[in-house]
Amino acid sequence: MGARKIEAYDIQENEELSIEGKNENVCKSEHRLADVFELDKKLHAKGNLVFNKPEHYFDSDSDEKQTRISVVDKHGEKEINQRELESYLTQNKKINRIVIEEVKANDVKRTNLIFDSKKKARSKEPIYVDAASIEARVNKEFIANTHFSKGNSLKSEFEEAVALLGQLPNQKPSTKSSTKTEKVQAEMIDDIDFGTSAKKAHAVEVIEVEPKAKEEASEEIVFANLSMGEENEKSSKERTAEVEISRHEFRRKNNKSLSKLYYKVKNHIELFKLGDSYLRDFNRGIKSLAFNSTGVKGEREKTVLGVTSFLNYNAKVTVTVVTDDLQKSLYHNYIKDLEEIKKPILNEDIQYTCYGTQGVEFVEFSEICDVMYQLGNSTFEEFIENFVESSDVVLWDLPDLKEMDNKKEVFYPVIRSLESVSLIVKTNYSKYAELHKIKDYFEKYKVPFKGLVLAE
Repeated sequence: MGARKIEAYDIQENEELSIEGKNENVCKSEHRLADVFELDKKLHAKGNLVFNKPEHYFDSDSDEKQTRISVVDKHGEKEINQRELESYLTQNKKINRIVIEEVKANDVKRTNLIFDSKKKARSKEPIYVDAASIEARVNKEFIANTHFSKGNSLKSEFEEAVALLGQLPNQKPSTKSSTKTEKVQAEMIDDIDFGTSAKKAHAVEVIEVEPKAKEEASEEIVFANLSMGEENEKSSKERTAEVEISRHEFRRKNNKSLSKLYYKVKNHIELFKLGDSYLRDFNRGIKSLAFNSTGVKGEREKTVLGVTSFLNYNAKVTVTVVTDDLQKSLYHNYIKDLEEIKKPILNEDIQYTCYGTQGVEFVEFSEICDVMYQLGNSTFEEFIENFVESSDVVLWDLPDLKEMDNKKEVFYPVIRSLESVSLIVKTNYSKYAELHKIKDYFEKYKVPFKGLVLAE
């Protein structure tokens, strides 16, 4: 089936949705989405689509609506059904965009329309391919390149061509005994490839041609009525479908709860330079970031808190910070009203505890350690992998090397999950030998070294 023309097709952004009889399941799903996602963009389009289609595809009583739901994450777009929507989003926090499309068209059993968000609506008339002209050109080239088995005279070649293509125009069949009957078998040559075998013989029906007519005929060859296009027209007809489309795009909600903290930073320009570097990493798919230092715990926590507020504000994500002893940290002093949250662990009957508010969640290493001893059906490596995958981005506020070496069973799986590590240094305090030791430690585990962050 090919579309021939579109009479009217108007796409308007931010137009109110006017499709009647909205699917009940979709309404329920969108209502649930409102708790976690917010409407980012909507589009409404309607018009008449004119096309040719075989009769057996038509259903005059059909007024069917097609619904398509897709979710988008860093790996791309995935289509899901309506029943999967709620459970899929609950188990996959990495999903940050949802697209719901509805297509309603009368007189057709199914209509598929593809949108490209990078391209705007065009008013330019579409370009259509004329199958009849292509067929005529191919037939002409076929005649020009065919070598006939008989004589090479113009008359002989013309007679062969007439016998092959059909009867001359305005010619009446002759009943005289002098009528010459010829049976011609044409063989397709290698110069023309129709997508089938290289050579294929076609037997042409017996054609009666009067000798006198052949002598008086014009050298202009008139093609016989052998067009496949006309054959298709017999089994199909032009129809018009009224098409109505709606498209809703949702993005994950974020109230930017850390925006006040973001603007409280004294050296805001330096935070922007630093945070933008981690934002670029996040946009490239890096979501497990580590920070370490040599004794400057407060400066390290300031850096992690600054990066947290920057990512929350600019990337609109919930940042998960893993640290040691939250009550005694700088985070607890700056971020108030943290609530205790219980989260499930894979297919286990246990939960782990985190403390969070809109935009940030904190998990203590002691809680991570407790999970390791409680696991029954899963490994600790699987838990860490799922922990990172289910978070938007994780910032690991790591302790010093001595503590990590004392708890290798906990920190080794954590280190293996890291995608970058940054070292926080302080002028006139950090020593080169200690920094070099930390750098070698992470490089030994093949963790990419991002660089040094100079604290004031």
